[in-house]
Amino acid sequence: MLPLVQSFHIPSGAVVQDNFHVENRSVNMMAVNVESNGLTILLPDGTAIDESNAASYAFTWTNSENPSNGVNTVSVTSEDAPVGDYGFIVSSDSNASVFSVTETPSPSFSTFIGSEQSTAEPGRYFAIAMALTNSGSPALGATISAEILDDDGLVLDTLQLADDGTAPDSRQNDGVYTAVSAVAQEGKYSVRYVVEWSGHKGRVVKPLRVSSSTFGLTGEFDSETVDVNGNGLVDSLKLTFIESQERDNAEHTITARLTDADGQTIDAARAVYSSNEPLSVEFSAESLKKLGEHPWTISFVGLMRIAEPLGYLTDIGTVNVDPSVIESPALTVTGVISDRGIDENDDGIFEKLEVSVEIITREAGYYGLSTDLRGSENELVSDDGKASIYLSTGSNTVTLSFLGSDIGGVGASGPFKVTNFLIYPNFNSGENVAGLMDYVGDTSGYSCSQFVGCGSDMQAEIRRIALALCTVHKKQLLAKLKQIEGMARGKPEVADHQMQGLYTRAKALEKSGSCPPATGWKGDRPLVKNAD
Repeated sequence: MLPLVQSFHIPSGAVVQDNFHVENRSVNMMAVNVESNGLTILLPDGTAIDESNAASYAFTWTNSENPSNGVNTVSVTSEDAPVGDYGFIVSSDSNASVFSVTETPSPSFSTFIGSEQSTAEPGRYFAIAMALTNSGSPALGATISAEILDDDGLVLDTLQLADDGTAPDSRQNDGVYTAVSAVAQEGKYSVRYVVEWSGHKGRVVKPLRVSSSTFGLTGEFDSETVDVNGNGLVDSLKLTFIESQERDNAEHTITARLTDADGQTIDAARAVYSSNEPLSVEFSAESLKKLGEHPWTISFVGLMRIAEPLGYLTDIGTVNVDPSVIESPALTVTGVISDRGIDENDDGIFEKLEVSVEIITREAGYYGLSTDLRGSENELVSDDGKASIYLSTGSNTVTLSFLGSDIGGVGASGPFKVTNFLIYPNFNSGENVAGLMDYVGDTSGYSCSQFVGCGSDMQAEIRRIALALCTVHKKQLLAKLKQIEGMARGKPEVADHQMQGLYTRAKALEKSGSCPPATGWKGDRPLVKNAD
């Protein structure tokens, strides 16, 4: 499945102005076949940004050309974008252009267009469906519409997709939204999906070809469990689908879905480039472990030729794999198991936030790890890392420690998200015991006011940090602070710059807790004896 995208197609030589929505602060906007001066972004407050001023608004503007085909791409990214409704103006060149917007994290989607055991045929009803998930679970309650457009962009039909279990939808609340339509004439068309779910918006355009060509699957299949390392455990489940007719050497994509007794689904897909290759997919052990009670039904299998759907089948049979013999990953981060604020000086304010996660590994040894803490709007709040930590075979509880002043300084409130969790072995291993997880889990709810530094300015924070450190640190920080405050009367810009640098230094010292030599930091003036 793919991240939900807002995509806009711009005809060649056209100027298009339209709107999109940003729900998460981490966002990537991309314009393909557009020169850098052909794109303008309008922020929610109406401010227009382009390459000349994007950096002033926390956006990175990148312009690149593919040397092999000359296609120019403009990318505009931010980790701290304002949430709200945006506008854009795109001027395409002599070729058609595409402007798209994706967010992190975002819901995921897949689409299918066709009728069971056939393509979309002239004059016959065919299904238009979208599967929508969030963190692997069905995204329920979405509003999804679809427009069928002819090759000139004229809207022929507008549909409302439903997930209510009423025909043509096959199962209620499985996250698959369905409608039906028909087109009278053969030809090339497109389907434009418009999605709204929990503040997120999507706009997806997919090709539709209406023709009388036939479908190539019989509905029969072979299943095989794969044991890669010969230890008697299942590393994957391979499904091979029987074809009803000879296939040409064009690229074909086979997609399959398994659904357990409770409606939980997993998907697998594979592209095949030769008519001699079987139409097969493999479900990894990691994905199989997401399924619960049997029966596990092959609830969907679809076939596409290049980008054109040929047809699909539903509920063609069941597979039976004993969960107890499915291989576990060599290393798994199962999630957040507990969290608590730490009040180190009994003043009722938290100096740290401790978050415990469970890590299961098959190989004991010393590991390194790093991770981020993000707020409810996905803004970066804090980070933690451990250069060397011992993990034993089996389950381990690892406690992460995030500075309360990071949380208070950002002004963030929870629950917080543990993200970008990187773990790696500090030893040579034949197992795959390294991993990067985009998301581990959420903490309990917290407010900014529970943490040190909430609402404080840089001077106050530097004083607070200095008073909590060893004598050498304290004197150095306070002396430098006094010098900068004195400088502010005559050289305010220089003082602001140095205050930011001192604040950054103080934060680093607070996190490391190390003491410098008595002579101070390299390059510092001997200010210790002038400190208060």
